[in-house]
Amino acid sequence: MAELIHRCWPKFPHVPYMRSFHTNNQDGSQIEDLDDQAGPSGADCRSLNNSSVDPNQGEKARTSTPSPAAGMNTQLQELHQILDSASKASKESDTNSLSTPRSHSARNIARAPESLDLCTDLVEWVDPVISNQQKPTPVFLLTSIDNQEQCEEMIRSLGGIVCSPQISVSNSVSFEQNATHLLCQQPSRNEKVLTSIAAGKWVLEKLYLEDSKREGHFLNEEDYEWGNPKASYLQKLLKPGSLNEQLAKAVYRWRCKIQITGKKAFHGMKAIICSSKEKAELYKRIVIAGGGEVLNISPPFSEPGCATVCILELAKVQHRVDLQTLVDKKVPCVPLYLNNYLISDPPPDVMDCLIPEYRALQ
Repeated sequence: MAELIHRCWPKFPHVPYMRSFHTNNQDGSQIEDLDDQAGPSGADCRSLNNSSVDPNQGEKARTSTPSPAAGMNTQLQELHQILDSASKASKESDTNSLSTPRSHSARNIARAPESLDLCTDLVEWVDPVISNQQKPTPVFLLTSIDNQEQCEEMIRSLGGIVCSPQISVSNSVSFEQNATHLLCQQPSRNEKVLTSIAAGKWVLEKLYLEDSKREGHFLNEEDYEWGNPKASYLQKLLKPGSLNEQLAKAVYRWRCKIQITGKKAFHGMKAIICSSKEKAELYKRIVIAGGGEVLNISPPFSEPGCATVCILELAKVQHRVDLQTLVDKKVPCVPLYLNNYLISDPPPDVMDCLIPEYRALQ
């Protein structure tokens, strides 16, 4: 009982501190459990005792030792009086506060029970409806998908956007950069897969759409992402050691890395691209999707500027290339470097991928 009183007392600052509580020991003796340091002076205690305890009752208490049960009942009654007193004091304080405005100070906050732990261990709860409303609308690309029209209809019915294939080539490039998801039967080395990997997009198995349609909303992507350990069932669809398996691992690896660092696969790259017109456009889109920059510099590259790499396929170039200048300016010339950089783990060093003609001039 004394322990209960000792713990409850700080919660009622309006009640004077009392040292008159005693508990009966097992041998019948009385021990004092409350600390002197927290209480008021002896005069205050005597004043409180004189106002609440009958002198005759005190005399009887000195001549006879109460039973443990009687002592407990007495203490419960006294505790009840304390609580009533605290309640009245609190009401009076609230009444005074109506006439005297006060700010929310630490004094007011201290009245709250300590057991509530108002300032610690709080867990923020976010309304899932609001959370879903704040999530950006997914924009989908599709590649190598059967019944593509049906998939597009499911995307739109769930509130998503489909990248339209009817857009012109120049506009299609910029629009596809805004895509957030790519759906594919299996990851293959085509432009949409490579640009999605370089940009850190979600690359998902088409079952994602079917299950989302069944649930009526877009589901968690991680359970359908190629290469993601949470979607281990997809691993069974890939031949061990195959290019498809390597691409699947690259999907998950690059998305996680880009999500953490905020830097896409080719961040900081300033590339010169020299190949056939068709290939040059493809490489350009991959570099840009990966956050790199393509410099508008043509052969013979006598002034390579600030280039950090030259993607060069000599067999497909019709103009003379000044390799010596590139060597002198320390601009490495590499062939199919972009694919290897995305797929290999870790990515290869650019100096290990130099074309033989460049290496011979070093």
